[in-house]
Amino acid sequence: GLPTLTTNCSNNYGPYQFPEKLIPLTILNACGGKPLPVYGDGQNVRDWLYVTDHCDAIRTVLAEGRPGETYNIGGCNEKKNLDIVNTICALLDEQRPSDPVIPHRKLITFVKDRPGHDRRYAIDARKIGLELGWRPAETFDSGIARTIDWYLKELAARGYRFGEHHLPWDIGMHAKHRYDEVAAIGITHAGKQHRFRQKHNPVEDDQLDHHRRDVGGLRGLAVIISIVKSHNRPWLA
Repeated sequence: GLPTLTTNCSNNYGPYQFPEKLIPLTILNACGGKPLPVYGDGQNVRDWLYVTDHCDAIRTVLAEGRPGETYNIGGCNEKKNLDIVNTICALLDEQRPSDPVIPHRKLITFVKDRPGHDRRYAIDARKIGLELGWRPAETFDSGIARTIDWYLKELAARGYRFGEHHLPWDIGMHAKHRYDEVAAIGITHAGKQHRFRQKHNPVEDDQLDHHRRDVGGLRGLAVIISIVKSHNRPWLA
């Protein structure tokens, strides 16, 4: 039969994430002096995985994983949502002291919690480390700093004015087009099949084209190999 590899990941973050998600929304709203909505008491816990670490883990699984196996990919960075928002605010206080509201944490606004909002997501990623030797390269501190820098530079290059323009909803859809011909894969997410060419090498370190797919929103990733040229693996030929 067809050799398959399945990966499951925790919450992704980083460049090109759709701006309604927690981290980019916090960055954009804070810079524009707009409220920073936090569900409930902000104590919901998530593990955060930097997007290029996720891509590196997928490449590792494609190259070294055992057919038929499932590998969990985590960032080893469990954080409370409120801590995430406070961290972003503190970094922006340093970088943007002339923003409309300083300190930025004054913008934090607690809103009614979502029905059925899970208190904690966790992932056991020991298997990929023990079997394949993979570890995330980014800590949360390094990853969030890179993420903030990317959004500020990207929006400055577009001439975006915080507080004056609407959120740039297309920011998660544009990227430079350069990639290796490594794999055509199928993504199974929320019961729907999406087929597209997966970018396997980040452009200029973290400029990724996900073909209008928000990697930051993926929690389950089923990888079905159909065309691969890589690593001299017979079943990848």
